[in-house]
Amino acid sequence: MQTWPNPFIEQRADPYILHHEGQYYFIASVPEYDRLEIRRADSLEGLRSADEVVVWRKPDTGPMSQLIWAPELHWIDGKWYIYFAATHTQALDKLGMFQHRMFALECSDSDPLTGTWVEKGQIQTRSIPLRWMRPPLFTRENAGICGRKKPRISPVTRTCTCAKWKTRGR
Repeated sequence: MQTWPNPFIEQRADPYILHHEGQYYFIASVPEYDRLEIRRADSLEGLRSADEVVVWRKPDTGPMSQLIWAPELHWIDGKWYIYFAATHTQALDKLGMFQHRMFALECSDSDPLTGTWVEKGQIQTRSIPLRWMRPPLFTRENAGICGRKKPRISPVTRTCTCAKWKTRGR
């Protein structure tokens, strides 16, 4: 059994690793919470020293302008997607919670490190806001996502829209 250092990569929270076409991709929250970076390597160990490539920076204002957290990188139907949490303010709401929502970026190019990333906006749901959940945990077979605090599963009707949520017992 192989062991890995902890932390695997210094100064990175919410790590996510994707293996695609023989290469490993790493994305995580950065300490400044202001950008999205991707690393690529031929091996897991290589990710530790791979160059970081900034693929997106937060805007100065708007719904994706603060606290960029917990990104995930996915290859879906021939395109790259980054799903991440962001908010418009660092202020807490009346319940003492951050006000994050889920957002998506899309890259149609074959190389996510050099391709153009397009903001697709907030992930849309039919019934509840995607709030306070790790970015969508996708199942490859069904392309569904699952919430964190109260388990919910929803098929993804498009890469940025969810169908009706399914919850335990309903």
